[in-house]
Amino acid sequence: MRITNQMMWQDAVRNIRANLGRLAAAQSESVTGRKLRTMSDNPVDGALIMRLDASLSDIDQFRRNGQSATTRLSAEKLALKSVRDLLQQIHHLAITAQASPPGDPIRLSALDQLQKVKDQIVALGNTQVGDDFIFAGGQSMVPPFLADGTYVGDSSVHVAEIDRSVQLSTYHTGDAVLVPVF
Repeated sequence: MRITNQMMWQDAVRNIRANLGRLAAAQSESVTGRKLRTMSDNPVDGALIMRLDASLSDIDQFRRNGQSATTRLSAEKLALKSVRDLLQQIHHLAITAQASPPGDPIRLSALDQLQKVKDQIVALGNTQVGDDFIFAGGQSMVPPFLADGTYVGDSSVHVAEIDRSVQLSTYHTGDAVLVPVF
């Protein structure tokens, strides 16, 4: 077979077009920072990228769950510490009232203070983080304690997944930690 000028010209044009295509792909990769534009570019690498993206999304969700649990547990710790301090105050008031005879103004004042302390404990039992009442169990959108100290929440415990197969209780229910106080 004889090689003609036209055949050499067509071969050169084909090579130039192939090089331009590779150049365009390289420019696109450098501009976008992505080697793959579509799954059909490389299905194996595309599947790997999708798995890695899903893992990154999971990690981000675990981080948010951990931060939420930390916030809730910090609020619970602060509320329970305040309740403990109020219980110490109740203990002191009870000793003061016990030493006074019935009808004594000191005893009546102590009873009045006890009611105020109980109201404070109810308020602490109705502590919120965001829109959620932290001691309400599964009914976290409504206050778990009535004004008289009656618990109207439930016993379900919320958990947060902070890693694959690792769950953390984000708070305790009011019936477990505060009902005995009343």
